[in-house]
Amino acid sequence: MNGWGVFLAAHAAVSLPCAAHLVLRRRDPVATLAWLQAVLLLPGLGAFLYLLFGADRIERRWRRRRRKAGEILPDDRPIEPHLVHAPPPDLPLGAADTLRVAIASSHVLPTGGNALRVFDRVADLYDDLHQAISRAERCVHLEYYLWQPDETGLAFLDLLARKAAQGVEVRLLLDAVGSRKLAAPLLEPLTAAGGRVGWFLPLRGLGRGGALHLRNHRKIAVVDGRVAYTGGVNIGDEYRGRWARKPPWRDTHLRVEGPAVHQLHHVFAEDWHFATGEDVVAPERFPPQRAAGSATVQVVASGPDDPARAIHATLFHAIVSARRRVWIETPYFVPDAPILTALATAARRGVDVEILVPQRTDHPLVDRAGESFLADLLDAGVRVFRYEPGMLHSKLVVVDGRWGMLGSANMDIRSFRLNFEVNLLVLSPDLAAQIEAVYLADRRMATRFTANHVASAAWPHRVVTAACRLLSPVL
Repeated sequence: MNGWGVFLAAHAAVSLPCAAHLVLRRRDPVATLAWLQAVLLLPGLGAFLYLLFGADRIERRWRRRRRKAGEILPDDRPIEPHLVHAPPPDLPLGAADTLRVAIASSHVLPTGGNALRVFDRVADLYDDLHQAISRAERCVHLEYYLWQPDETGLAFLDLLARKAAQGVEVRLLLDAVGSRKLAAPLLEPLTAAGGRVGWFLPLRGLGRGGALHLRNHRKIAVVDGRVAYTGGVNIGDEYRGRWARKPPWRDTHLRVEGPAVHQLHHVFAEDWHFATGEDVVAPERFPPQRAAGSATVQVVASGPDDPARAIHATLFHAIVSARRRVWIETPYFVPDAPILTALATAARRGVDVEILVPQRTDHPLVDRAGESFLADLLDAGVRVFRYEPGMLHSKLVVVDGRWGMLGSANMDIRSFRLNFEVNLLVLSPDLAAQIEAVYLADRRMATRFTANHVASAAWPHRVVTAACRLLSPVL
């Protein structure tokens, strides 16, 4: 056999099993065809990239680990029975149906009796979180995608180390890619004081079933099992507007008290167990929960392990069930076809659909891809606004002025399919009014994006925008 024969035989031996795996396991025809072309037309490299980025090893591994976690971490947390319920009877029809979708896809019941506080200024959030941690008596459990080794990050690490030295259980779960700048020596004071640090899908584990592109994008803080925080805010100076080389950041976060705290705590517990193997569920960490307010909250968590894509399914139904208006705020807008169609259809049937995005983000390719999708929606009657002062990192949706969603998930394919995310579906007219007020305040600092902007763009800009749209599945 000559050299070409050996090469073709080797290529077939590597690429054909990958191709068979693709056809048997991948369900998205577009993604399947794209990967097939890469595997067959890029000898060696295509198969390597598929094994690294495309195969579903992490999905199968996570499901096995999550099944074990489900056996170890029972879901019978002590919440007063009347606070765990199906959709309340007085909900608007669209909200009730969306809540049923969230229940069916996330397998978690909503809880009533929650008190929520919206933070639209990160300085206020950090102060409140700092005070809550300072008052902790039993445990502090934190889970973040990004923790910067800057003044803000180091100040919180110092606080955690002091609480650990006082005997408080401190656990810090970090994404191995998002927080990669946080070097081990910076964590030594915390671990020396008795705190524990876990890394989600560390890069050294790639060969054992890890995946570089599957990241934990959740932001959860739980203090003494009594109060929780979640939303879009990570830990770093840029969220305070302290980076001279970056524009000011605007983000939204929630403080939660009541039964929903246990559900957020359980998301942390599953992630911690997956990353470290340690069971953290114990009565002293999950104290009995009673009513703290009047809001009904559904915790919706999803990730590449979730075949129902709970956040995507809930968001899709929220859009299609809207009767009067859907207002959306997201830093990155790279939707898939169902979400794009749902938004366009809602606008065409007379729903006031608005999307507020930043003028510029920290990802220029995503900006260009998003511009292409937004241009499509303009034709359907969707109104688009671009936030001028700086980076808008807030992720929120408010529907009909009565209910909405807020959390860590962006409106992009990465959040829908590749990242581990957590959102709150909140059924409370009072909180919806607060979220709408936040949205309107941001919109007052935005400019309208119209068809004239699209038509007047220079042809090189149009070419780049179209090319970036082709990359949208991997952005």
